[in-house]
Amino acid sequence: MSKKVLMIVSNGFDPDPRVYKEAKALRNNGYDVEILCWDRENDYLDKEIEVLEGIKIKRVYPYARYSTGIKQIKAYIKFLLEARKYIKDKKYDVIHTHDFECAIIGGLFKRQRKFIWDMHEFYDGFNHSKIRAFIYEVIAKICFNKSDGIVFVVPEQESRYKEKIKCNTKTEVIMNYPEAEAFDGLRNVPSHKLRISFIGNVRDFKSLKSLMDVGEKFPNVLININGYGSAYDELKGIESNYKNTVITGRYSYEEIRKYYENTDIVFAVYNSELPNTVYSFPVKGAEAIICCKPIISNSSTIFGDYVRDMDIGFPISDKSEDELYYVIKSIIEDKRILENKVRNLGKIRSKFLWSNEASKLIQLYNEVLIEW
Repeated sequence: MSKKVLMIVSNGFDPDPRVYKEAKALRNNGYDVEILCWDRENDYLDKEIEVLEGIKIKRVYPYARYSTGIKQIKAYIKFLLEARKYIKDKKYDVIHTHDFECAIIGGLFKRQRKFIWDMHEFYDGFNHSKIRAFIYEVIAKICFNKSDGIVFVVPEQESRYKEKIKCNTKTEVIMNYPEAEAFDGLRNVPSHKLRISFIGNVRDFKSLKSLMDVGEKFPNVLININGYGSAYDELKGIESNYKNTVITGRYSYEEIRKYYENTDIVFAVYNSELPNTVYSFPVKGAEAIICCKPIISNSSTIFGDYVRDMDIGFPISDKSEDELYYVIKSIIEDKRILENKVRNLGKIRSKFLWSNEASKLIQLYNEVLIEW
C-alpha cells in the first residue's frame, strides 16, 4: 500500500516549482501525494480541488495580502485552524511542510505521523523586530524538536542550525535545481537589442527599479521583468515612465522557457542586507546556468562568489547603479564578453539538474520511514 504524504504550502500553488518537483519525485517513486495550499489572495477560487499529474491539490482561502506583515495574523490563524481540521481525521504517513509559515502545522499536529520540514529560506534571515525574532525562535524550537526530517536548500543552512537539530533527526541538502525537461530544446530567439531579464518572484522593488533606471540610459537595451510578487503593483504603476522596460506579470511554469529564450542576461540581484540573499543559491541562478545565460548577481554572497569564480556572469553591488551601468556598457561595446561566459556555462550546466537532487529526497524519505 502506498505511503500517503500531505504537503502544506502557504501560497496558492500556481504551481510552486520546488514543491511541484518534490511532489512529482515522490509520486514517481510510489507515494500518494496531496498538497494543501493557503491561497491567501484568493486567486484560485474556481479551483478548490485540482488534480495535476496524479497529485491532488486542495486550497483554502483565509484572505490576506502578501508582504503586509502583522496584518496577516488573523488570516494566518484561520489557515492554521483550517489545516488542523483538514488533517485531523485523515490517515497520512508524512506531513511535509514547506517554509517556515507552515512548519508549525507539522510541529503541532503530527501526532502519529512523521514530520518533514522543508526549510526554503533561513527563518531568521530577515530584518525582523526583536519581538518577532523571539517569536520565530520559539516556533523554530518546537519545529526542530518535532521534526523527523529536515530539508535544507543550501549547505549553509545545515551549518547554521546544526546545534538546534536533534541527533536522531534525518537531514538532507536538496538544492532547488530545475528539471531538464522544462528547458530541453531551448532556442535563443535573436534580437538586435541586449535583453536583460528578471524571471521570478517580483518582491525587491529597489533592485528592480535600479535595473529599470539604468536600462533607460541605453537605446539598445530591453529590460524584461517577468513574474509576480509584493513589488509587482508598484513597479507596474511606474512602467509607463520607462520606454525600455516591459513588465509581464504572473506566468505558469510551462511558460518559463519562453522567457529564457528571449533573454541574453539574467538579472539576479536582491537586497544584500538580508542573510537569505548572502547565503542562498537562487533557483533563477541555476535556471540561468542550465540555459547558458550569463548572470548579473550580487557580489559578496555565496552565489556571487560562484559566479565570479566560474566566470559565468557579473557580480555587482545592489547599492551601486554605476556598477550595473558599466557592466551593460562593457557588454554593448564588446559582445565577446558574453560569448566567453556562455562557453563557461556550458561546461558546468550538467551539475545543476533536478534529477540529481530528487534521488536525495527519496533517500531522506526512506530513512525517515525506515521504522515503519
